[in-house]
Amino acid sequence: MDPKFPPLPFYIDCLTNENVIKLYNESKSHFRAGSQRIIHRWVCSILKKHPEDIHSASLLKRIKSVVAKLRKLKTSRNYEQIDPFEKQIFRIPERFNVIPKIDNVQPKINALKKISDLYVKLGNEKKKVRRKNIKIINLKKEMEFHKELVKTPKMKTTIMQTENAKPMISSKGNQCNLTRLDGQVLHQEISYLQNEIISITNQEISDQTIPKLRERTRGNPYTNKIRECVLYCISKNVPMQNISDVIGSIVKIVNGHEIDNLPSVASIHNMSREAKAICNRQVEEAIGNSENITLMKDATSKQGRHFYGTKISGSEGEFTLGI
Repeated sequence: MDPKFPPLPFYIDCLTNENVIKLYNESKSHFRAGSQRIIHRWVCSILKKHPEDIHSASLLKRIKSVVAKLRKLKTSRNYEQIDPFEKQIFRIPERFNVIPKIDNVQPKINALKKISDLYVKLGNEKKKVRRKNIKIINLKKEMEFHKELVKTPKMKTTIMQTENAKPMISSKGNQCNLTRLDGQVLHQEISYLQNEIISITNQEISDQTIPKLRERTRGNPYTNKIRECVLYCISKNVPMQNISDVIGSIVKIVNGHEIDNLPSVASIHNMSREAKAICNRQVEEAIGNSENITLMKDATSKQGRHFYGTKISGSEGEFTLGI
């Protein structure tokens, strides 16, 4: 017996429930804080076991359960079961967490490490096989897709433009042939053709050059084409304040480009006066170089108004002097 612990209070040849309860009560009388260790050492010395073979907390819990059961029997006045219960042999709790002593542990540890490494390698190989299977499946799908493209019949297509300016495709082929095609293949073909149409349209628009408005000479005058457009609008009785807007709108509709720096109203008046001066000069030259000049006059009434016109006819042609 360890000298730190008190000796057994009485001789015990058999550890019954009654003796365990007495030892439990006796251990409390020494010092309460160490009663668990005292009862543990007493039980081990009685059973001649090593202290590590019996768990002290489990032993105390078992003893308390015996005390509680005996108290319950006495409270219920069940005297017939009290005496047999006290004489019953006390059951020592088994210790399940005892580590068995194994010889040559290191080879087994090495074997376990080797097994774990092999499991890791096996998992990696399975992942590689899974990736290869996925690649094979994708390649098969791609092959099937291209086979369907090869089997696709040629269709006559026409390009139509909706209000939203989105190119659409309307097929004139046989509807029975279309039903045989896979929906995904048709969708991809339509998307591809639409993208081609959009790219071609954008290329055509980008290829169209913006018309020049001014000459790169002194004063940067307007080009002859702009002057021709202005004079043509004047000849068609377009108001001078609206000529620039008409020209800009027409160019935007035809070419898709907006033109800035169009002639102002004052510039249009100047162009009109220049054209009138040129016409007068041309008439003078025509009259001077012509023979058999004839002056013609004519009049007509329209909507209650009387219009009077004068023309000059010569070898160079006819010229209207005014109305």
